[in-house]
Amino acid sequence: MNENNWKVVICQVMPFDLWLWRNPLPQGNTLRSAAYGNGKYVAVGQYGTIMTSLDGINWTLQFSGTSIYLTGVAFGAGLFVAVGMLGTILTSADGENWTRQDSGTDAGLTAYVMVRTCLWP
Repeated sequence: MNENNWKVVICQVMPFDLWLWRNPLPQGNTLRSAAYGNGKYVAVGQYGTIMTSLDGINWTLQFSGTSIYLTGVAFGAGLFVAVGMLGTILTSADGENWTRQDSGTDAGLTAYVMVRTCLWP
């Protein structure tokens, strides 16, 4: 002790990039849209949230690479496509690994629908 009666305390603080969501599990952001394809459910929502499930009951949080609000997701031609605010478009073949695509707009995209095109003879 020094003459002012001070104590020195050393604390170790974890880096901010190691924070994990704890409650409610698996996450607490609002989900806005869901799709099913290739034996997997994918749901998207606020703050870039993307969740996947094989059975619709147990869900796993995926890394989307964005914090932009996602508003819609669809599946077609072997590809999941998620859309959102600020022209955000993300694509994934497996629902787990997502790639941002250039939409050419900053407008909010609210829905995406995959339609099979038929060519008639």
